[in-house]
Amino acid sequence: MKDVKNIERVRKWQEEQKSKGLCIECSNPATGLRCDACNKRRADYRKRKKIEWKENGLCNQCGKETIKNKNQCEKHYLMQVAIDRLGTSKFWKDIKYLIKKQEYKCALTKENISFEDDIDLDHIIPTTRGGKNEISNVRWVIRKANRLKNNLTDKELKDICLKIVQNL
Repeated sequence: MKDVKNIERVRKWQEEQKSKGLCIECSNPATGLRCDACNKRRADYRKRKKIEWKENGLCNQCGKETIKNKNQCEKHYLMQVAIDRLGTSKFWKDIKYLIKKQEYKCALTKENISFEDDIDLDHIIPTTRGGKNEISNVRWVIRKANRLKNNLTDKELKDICLKIVQNL
């Protein structure tokens, strides 16, 4: 309860500083929450921390332990995948749940997968074929299978694979 009261007190003070056009850290004149000097100091600190984290093999966003073979922690890896494949990071928890729902198996080959592996979030109906960037239209697959599938539907992929097998 004490922490909640303290947070409320700090927020109230910050609002007062902001309404007066003052920095919430040093009380110098500011156009936003902080003055240019405090913004620069914070940016320099973040830059130093990112370099330190990288040198120590930690997540390049938060400094936590990374996924093996990746330079990000699980959360930031999933956020990046969600941005790349769905256009927003807000689905990162959903795609984490999705791999659990798939029982850590590739949706196409049924091979065991994990975030340490070369895996992709595949659009079931490719976006180039009218598929949506929605959680209901994606699944986890091994990267090789996703490259093979490219922008094919599952039926088209199956037909091509059968022709290949018959001719080998």
